[in-house]
Amino acid sequence: MADISTSLRAKADQLQQTISYKLNPSISQQRLTPRRVRIAESMREDGLQLKKIQSILYKLADLHESKAIPPSLAEIKTNAQIATVLYGPEGEAKRLLLQLVEGKELELTPEEEIRKLEQGLVGTRIPGFFPTPPALVTRMLSLVPIRSHDLVLEPSAGKGDIADSVRPLLYPENLVHVCEINHTLTEILIKKGHLHVGYDFLQYDGSSVDNSSPAQSIPNIFSRYNVILMNPPFEHGQDMDHVQHAYSLLAENGMLVSLVSSACFFRNDKKTAAFRSWLQSTRVEIHDVEARSFTNAFRSTGVNCKIIVISK
Repeated sequence: MADISTSLRAKADQLQQTISYKLNPSISQQRLTPRRVRIAESMREDGLQLKKIQSILYKLADLHESKAIPPSLAEIKTNAQIATVLYGPEGEAKRLLLQLVEGKELELTPEEEIRKLEQGLVGTRIPGFFPTPPALVTRMLSLVPIRSHDLVLEPSAGKGDIADSVRPLLYPENLVHVCEINHTLTEILIKKGHLHVGYDFLQYDGSSVDNSSPAQSIPNIFSRYNVILMNPPFEHGQDMDHVQHAYSLLAENGMLVSLVSSACFFRNDKKTAAFRSWLQSTRVEIHDVEARSFTNAFRSTGVNCKIIVISK
């Protein structure tokens, strides 16, 4: 961030000579004529516009330095880009730039707040947090029919990549239920409009609703889920624990679609062998996943996985 801040401040400093010249043009010191007055006024107007751009450059530098830059302003790094946004069509970036010009605190829209929170996750180490790549989400959804009235759960939902894709498939009032133990990720999920029903998924029994936020305070009228889609943590065999617990929360004829580590199918320790035995006792389909599917994901990992689909 220091390089960006330094560059923005340097650009702002470089404008000062031009601003001073245009605000006090030499032509205004000459004998005034209607033409010279028009030229001088035009130059002063240019100077005021450059002063506005200079002020924005300084404020953008401060925002980068404090790591508070909104995502919609993060790529604005030149005078020309500022002018294009400032004098262009209405939009989020223009609204925020105008707030900077007016010296106001930035008022982010809910969508911008979510993007800023997600941007803050980059480089943050959260155990078990490996968001599902869009291609894998699409494939998982292709393996299960979701009806608009279905009750759907995403356990260990992270920032809600699966839930976000499910939400448009449901009735407007039918929220996707999510569990997430990390409070920052939980804040993102709630801001996105998902119903946070529990923190520790393995302690969730289908009957507890998180009422810590007014937006989440609704009556608990559910018991079992029609569809559960999940990308559980893989460390220490947690994926196996999560799959078995999720199965216990399925309604009759419900379907569970989950990513699991490929190690579940070749490790020979007692826990893994017991999981494979249990899996064989269910109505399960096992689908291969292209190797290294998470390499270019939001948080990269080289782990290989499979998709399992269990019908109850």
